[in-house]
Amino acid sequence: MFRLLRYDNLKSAVKKILRGHQREETDRLIAFRSHWGFQAEFCNPAGGNEKGGVEGEVGYFRRNHEVPVLKVKDLAALNEYLRACL
Repeated sequence: MFRLLRYDNLKSAVKKILRGHQREETDRLIAFRSHWGFQAEFCNPAGGNEKGGVEGEVGYFRRNHEVPVLKVKDLAALNEYLRACL
């Protein structure tokens, strides 16, 4: 399970941008984080370089671990495979 997830400042997650990296999160994001037990980190506003880096990491992982398309028997097997890749 991931301990930290990085978000862009999407409206469904952020009510208000405060100073620095502080955000006023939406109630739904707080409930989601509480349920799954991870911390949220947010990109700087207008910080396209940060978002691109995150998207690049996702692309790298996908190209190296999910191409060609995986064939697994169930979700548990997929999760086991993805954990092993991390």
